[in-house]
Amino acid sequence: MTVLDLSTLTTQQLKDMAWELRGTPAVDPIYQELGSRPPSIVIAPEDPQWAEKVNLLLREGSR
Repeated sequence: MTVLDLSTLTTQQLKDMAWELRGTPAVDPIYQELGSRPPSIVIAPEDPQWAEKVNLLLREGSR
């Protein structure tokens, strides 16, 4: 049996694995890892306040 540290994988890698393992008990730890991560925030380049939003995220991330 292979043991994998899920915390070392990117969110996209986890989503890909979850898709492959859907419907099996092996997907449960992947869902737990995904649920423990903060939500991703997408800022569109055409958003007129993109600079302010990016600066806010950077300030919050440095705490």
